[in-house]
Amino acid sequence: MAKTNMAKTNKKGKVLVTGVTGFVGQHCAERLLHHGYEMRGSMRNPSKEALVRNAIDPNGNHQESIEFCQLDLLRDEGWEEAMKGCDYVLHVASPFYINEPKDEQEFIKPAVDGTLRAMRFAKQAGVKKIVVTSSLVAMVGDSKKAHLTQESWTDPERHKVSAYMKSKAHAERAAWDFYEKQSEEGGSMGGSTRGNTDGGMGGNMGGSTSGNTNGNMAGNKMELTVVNPGPIFGPTLTGHIGASLEIVENLMTGKMPQQPNVVYAMSDVRDIAEIHVQALENERSNGKRFIVTTEESYAFTDVARVLQESGYEKATPKTAPSFLLKVLSLFKPDVKAMMPLVDSHVTVDLSPTLATFDWQPVAFEQTIRDTAKSIASFRS
Repeated sequence: MAKTNMAKTNKKGKVLVTGVTGFVGQHCAERLLHHGYEMRGSMRNPSKEALVRNAIDPNGNHQESIEFCQLDLLRDEGWEEAMKGCDYVLHVASPFYINEPKDEQEFIKPAVDGTLRAMRFAKQAGVKKIVVTSSLVAMVGDSKKAHLTQESWTDPERHKVSAYMKSKAHAERAAWDFYEKQSEEGGSMGGSTRGNTDGGMGGNMGGSTSGNTNGNMAGNKMELTVVNPGPIFGPTLTGHIGASLEIVENLMTGKMPQQPNVVYAMSDVRDIAEIHVQALENERSNGKRFIVTTEESYAFTDVARVLQESGYEKATPKTAPSFLLKVLSLFKPDVKAMMPLVDSHVTVDLSPTLATFDWQPVAFEQTIRDTAKSIASFRS
């Protein structure tokens, strides 16, 4: 692991990116370098440093602006040092596995504790702003038909949702609770669009981070923006194929001849990264959460259709009978984990995001084509 260099050489400032080895984290790091920031990326496994470095700066133009550190969402070690010299934080890291865990706390505890840990150490270090990656699943609950806005919330106490959905809802609530508590102690920080927290359940679900999470909070005012994407597609920078990209690959190769009846607003990883970076210095985004998806919603059969039209002949747009998926879910953990989304039709109000940022989402068809092209390039 490279030693942390605390000298500041870039006038735009230094940004800590948690979870830089992940799909979204890598794209955030690449965008930061593109926009002229210095980037310090955290990872659990330092052996991935060379892979990530080459992925986010393939031409070697920004090597002096790249650092790495080792952090764990469940341990305090290294967080204070990682925050030193940083002006901003992008907290992207969060656990995700395709299969539903036997114990939901495998998802919830690291998501909540990691978010609180990032907030607490950022606050103590005098970080100006933190941008947290959440998800549409923190908004949709168990509604099969929903129109999501900035005020929408999943309530894990009422809604029958998966462990992953619970983890994202609890983690985002924990971030907003922390933010508002520091507002109470340090003065008003602008209107929040997070809605009613129903008792602030996020801070109690995953276990608290060690020490007082509100300690040393009056000395500075830290802003917060939350980004809520949908299912994430787009080009991979390293060749790693995560859950969403695996869907595209399985469609490309004919391993998924039928698709679940799911209609959702989709996200391009490049859009998500761009909004994370723009939010750092966009004061109009302070204290708000933003949906970052396509304006229209699309079915998974639309993904197959675009692939088929792009020359991937094994992709077949055909909806799988939901009753068959219910039967399969009794035997296949990956199908079981997907069942909360089956037969859902989710639309979004993207207007606040479009009005706040200098941004237009990548066209859905372009996203799917670029995803497939990227997968094919690494598989050839």
